[in-house]
Amino acid sequence: LGRLEDELKQAVALSPDIDDGGPLRVLGTLYLKAPAWPSGIGDRDKALELLGKAVKEHPGHPLNHLFYAQALCAEGNEDTLNQANAEYSLGEKLLTEGNWGYNKEPGKKEFEEIQQECGELGSGQPTVQ
Repeated sequence: LGRLEDELKQAVALSPDIDDGGPLRVLGTLYLKAPAWPSGIGDRDKALELLGKAVKEHPGHPLNHLFYAQALCAEGNEDTLNQANAEYSLGEKLLTEGNWGYNKEPGKKEFEEIQQECGELGSGQPTVQ
């Protein structure tokens, strides 16, 4: 994980805008999903920061919104759950209405998996897990 983190940090430093914030999105998701210290590099605050930046700087990519919603959901309080729901809904709309070609079906599966993981995202009433 450390090597992957180093490579992704370099990608963020050199080309943060490629693939509509892809390096920000992937590094943020790595921090979200990796085990936390002392056993790993996981860091929810870093995840929220990077994924929030991806959404702010590249609002047209559905996965930026999806993974930011997942990070917000992990926070588990009412304010972040409401924001997670809004981000999830926006990302879902972008995926549905956009021309994502072969990525549309895998994207839909990503949305379904995170909806199951986080509860009622997209329904207007997120729930704490």
